[in-house]
Amino acid sequence: MISKMFRMALTIVLASFALSSAAWAATCSNASLSGTYRFLHDGTDSNGAPATAAVTQITFDSTTGTFTGERTASLVCG
Repeated sequence: MISKMFRMALTIVLASFALSSAAWAATCSNASLSGTYRFLHDGTDSNGAPATAAVTQITFDSTTGTFTGERTASLVCG
């Protein structure tokens, strides 16, 4: 049996997550997207073997509403 104190603590934690998500949604928009972001990604062939690897960099400029980016990819042949 779950104690009343545990249920109350769980309710507070869940409520704080809900409130922080609402605050994040209110402050996050396309206009606030700014900065440089990089990520790695890869892919597999139909047999599940590694087939591609890539690095992407995207820079967002919130003052002009534009972005630039580049991607470098490698294809595994064999």
